[in-house]
Amino acid sequence: LLGIKVVIGTDQIRDIVNLYVNDPFLQRPTANCWELIGERNAENIIAGYLKQSELLSDGVLAVLEIARKRGENLILEGAHLCPDIYPQLKDDPKICFFHLLLWLEDEDLHNENIALKIELRHGKEPSWSKEKMESMRVIQKFLLETNPAYVYLVDSASPENNAAAIVGILEASL
Repeated sequence: LLGIKVVIGTDQIRDIVNLYVNDPFLQRPTANCWELIGERNAENIIAGYLKQSELLSDGVLAVLEIARKRGENLILEGAHLCPDIYPQLKDDPKICFFHLLLWLEDEDLHNENIALKIELRHGKEPSWSKEKMESMRVIQKFLLETNPAYVYLVDSASPENNAAAIVGILEASL
């Protein structure tokens, strides 16, 4: 679709960076990084998320540079792609970069979509706890509240909805 043949998740980048960088923030799920900071509250959930996201930035930029050198179109997906960490990409003349934020207001539907994601993509991953889901919603709220104007918002009602919205954004830019 649109010449995109490569999809890489930031969870995979985290696993690779973790092999080379010894940092406890890389050794746990994003939603649990608050544990290294203090009590579980919105401020610490966001601080843990940002710390882990910053630790991944060199890996993310390396993946993008390798794809650029190879002439590959790719989708890089994941919660770690905090726009505040990558503002330089929107103006980089060497790449055509689209920053999209998939979000979902309805908490029950969000839980259903996460369960579907686990089933389709991971298979062996246990279901997310209520606490983990709440932490991810805190992160989503933070991203929505700090969203720069150049980031496209996609209401993530279903995988089909996501694909249609993303294709529409990409086609409109061609």
